[in-house]
Amino acid sequence: MKIITCRGTSAPAKSVAAPNDPVVLSGPPGAVRGLLELRNQTDEQVFIRDLALGPSKGKQSARFKALGADRLMVQARLAAGESRTQLVQLALGVQTPPGTYDATISIGGKDVPLKLIVQHIVDVELSPDSLFFVGVEPGKTHVADVLLLNRGNVPVVVPSLRHTTTLDLDFVCRTLSQAVRKHGEEGAEATLDAAFRNASRDLADWVKLSVENAGAVVEAGGSALMRISATLPDVDPQKMYEFDIRIYDEILSCLIVPEAVQAEGTETAT
Repeated sequence: MKIITCRGTSAPAKSVAAPNDPVVLSGPPGAVRGLLELRNQTDEQVFIRDLALGPSKGKQSARFKALGADRLMVQARLAAGESRTQLVQLALGVQTPPGTYDATISIGGKDVPLKLIVQHIVDVELSPDSLFFVGVEPGKTHVADVLLLNRGNVPVVVPSLRHTTTLDLDFVCRTLSQAVRKHGEEGAEATLDAAFRNASRDLADWVKLSVENAGAVVEAGGSALMRISATLPDVDPQKMYEFDIRIYDEILSCLIVPEAVQAEGTETAT
């Protein structure tokens, strides 16, 4: 079996025929994929491990070299005289800027034009991804710092947050159980009507949100510290509440519990 590789000892270049049309690979930076037509021109089995990858001539040459890629992994086994359309993939750095990059691949002693179409990827990470506050009072404001990390390949903006819905932890259970107890024997329609009335009565107002550095630009691979403020609406000081804040494709979960109340008659040690 002949082995074709761009590094070390390899079979003669003319063992494999090159496609007639340019090759196009497209996708996110970590998985730029496409189809490659190959034909074994020999009378024995051929294994194509990888192919040499290089820049095209002209102004695009320097732009492609910045990617740091020098070979295209193929991993195709072709029987004698076999033709195949092989799925190939190229992994670039996760912060590779989006756009089209011109290159060439060497197949059968011929340089074949290659286009790499790198897609836009918006990907953020939050640290921490959940917050815990102590103190349930109407109008009370809680403040926390959250690190936003830009894992994508395009700049993102620290979002401007306005409000979100908060629910006490027993809201759904209490709403449904009360409706079933009082109207369960009257049927589904009466029970659901009661459940919605209970929900309308018990549903808390909006939590007001703000971000101190909203609008700041975070470059690909960079990070920004967000100072988030959350002001509670008219809530029951004896209940625990939770709410979520959506930041791009991430969810920041928040839990607020009442302050611990010292039991009556308990003495404090001195």
